[in-house]
Amino acid sequence: MTVQGQILYRGASAWAALSPAAAAGYALISGGPSANPSWVQRSYNLEFCLYGTPAVLTASQTYPGQEVPIAGTITEVRVMSNDNISGSISVALKKGTYANAPATLSTILTAAISSTTKSEVTGQSIAVAAGDWIIPYINSVVSLKNVTVSLKVVI
Repeated sequence: MTVQGQILYRGASAWAALSPAAAAGYALISGGPSANPSWVQRSYNLEFCLYGTPAVLTASQTYPGQEVPIAGTITEVRVMSNDNISGSISVALKKGTYANAPATLSTILTAAISSTTKSEVTGQSIAVAAGDWIIPYINSVVSLKNVTVSLKVVI
């Protein structure tokens, strides 16, 4: 072993060295007794369930938000109609601190479904701090009663 951060482990037939993780924040995991260890990027999801059932969701309305438990970066957003109804929705996700919410929240992104039952946006890079609040606000909606908005936060 000649590289700082290498980890020695027993492979199927011999000792081997695992190279350091590609970047800070990765976690070492085991694939079980018959697999080699590996590095994975740590992340979690923040999910917002927007309910209008039995009626259609209401536009121009704020829905319950969540506190960010661990600082990280939002990298993906998924929006899905849970009752498999085609329709459209535009949801602004607003961020602020507990002390300033809900009066002074700023929109960090807008997610939408347009004539489908789900959509995904990747390649986002929006920093969030532990203790920030994220609150969904429906800009517009047609026909949808039950929608989930999921944010992937990489630590």
